[in-house]
Amino acid sequence: MGIHQLDLHPKKPSNRSTDAGRAAAYAKGQSDLFTALALDEDLLELIRGQARALYQTQRYDECKDVILGLLTLGDARPEYANMMVTCAEAAQDFMAAADWRAAAAGSWMTVEAQLPLETK
Repeated sequence: MGIHQLDLHPKKPSNRSTDAGRAAAYAKGQSDLFTALALDEDLLELIRGQARALYQTQRYDECKDVILGLLTLGDARPEYANMMVTCAEAAQDFMAAADWRAAAAGSWMTVEAQLPLETK
């Protein structure tokens, strides 16, 4: 996917540049890359949509790259681990698939822990 498709062209006036404060916070581990680059949520949603489209069309190698990019930006979601299991299995990397399967189980346990308890 090119930078024009993601609307990241550097000469586009609507893009905000990274300032020294955000860069320093990222370097100290106090923020994620998404914040440091001052990306907007709409762009992130477009990238998520690209990952889902690649997954649904069984373009697993490309899907894996997009998901890894999302994770690098700090956008970790439980469904990414499940998608990565399929991507790894398609590449016949069964060790990675097992690691992603464990990550998926752990991430869903974290989500379930956040849910309110039912009252009877």
